Amino acid sequence: MRNKILSFSIMCFLLISVLFLITGCGKKKEENQNQENKVNQYESSQKEEFELTEEYTLAEAVNEHFKDEERLNGKTIKNYFNPQTFQVLESQYKGIISILVHDFDNDNEEECMVVRTKDNNGVEVVMYKEKDGKINEVSSCLIMDDVLKNGEVMNFDMFAKEIDGEVRIFAEAAQVNSLFSDGIQWTFVQLKVEDDELIEVTRKRTAGSVFQEDEIEEYMEIIKQAGLQVNSIALQSLGKKVVDQDEDVIKICSVERKQVDNFDISKYMGTNVATETKEIYAETMFKDYVVDYELVS
Repeated sequence: MRNKILSFSIMCFLLISVLFLITGCGKKKEENQNQENKVNQYESSQKEEFELTEEYTLAEAVNEHFKDEERLNGKTIKNYFNPQTFQVLESQYKGIISILVHDFDNDNEEECMVVRTKDNNGVEVVMYKEKDGKINEVSSCLIMDDVLKNGEVMNFDMFAKEIDGEVRIFAEAAQVNSLFSDGIQWTFVQLKVEDDELIEVTRKRTAGSVFQEDEIEEYMEIIKQAGLQVNSIALQSLGKKVVDQDEDVIKICSVERKQVDNFDISKYMGTNVATETKEIYAETMFKDYVVDYELVS
């Protein structure tokens, strides 16, 4: 009898021990699972935070979209003249001049304005908006189709100014059309943005060698009506640029062509040149004024 009681006690003890171990393992497993869940939640939280920081801003999306296109900021392109044929040899202008991110139409959403070359000789403005980390073209405007066409000298400027609560975008170009011309071609363009659309407000273009005072006053009045301060324009002198006369404008970009110091076309006039050697007669320089802050470099 005594042996039976002892055997029963041992069996009970073993049973209780097994139950304790099972319960303990279950608790441990539950604790481990809870700990694992906490880790997974932490990692998930960290991942979500990381993904948020990695989401494209508009500037980043623009940079990604145009990563394979050449940036012309700071570039100098040589322009050549063939003394034997008296031809100006066409230079290649292809790339992005400037990229500006700004809320142009006051809708609390930023737009991206890209200034780029068009068909080698022109300059266009293309407007983009961001959606789901990607940018989409919403509007474009050809500023000039021949502003980069090879000539002796040329100034092209784009700038912006806030006028009556609106951001207006301006372009001015003045150029001598060829090596054999003493006349100036002048162009002035004003744009605004409404509902993501680029809208042309003003476009004036003229060319000639001699301009009367009343003509000059007419063109200056057009600029003043656009909200700009100006005392003279490039019809009087190629160096008198609107962008340098109004202190409230924001420079966006410029393209400037200057004749090199050692080039003298008069030495070829009336002569039979027997060489096909190309000669550098000018250099075209690209400048982006906003690349260091709001723009994508």
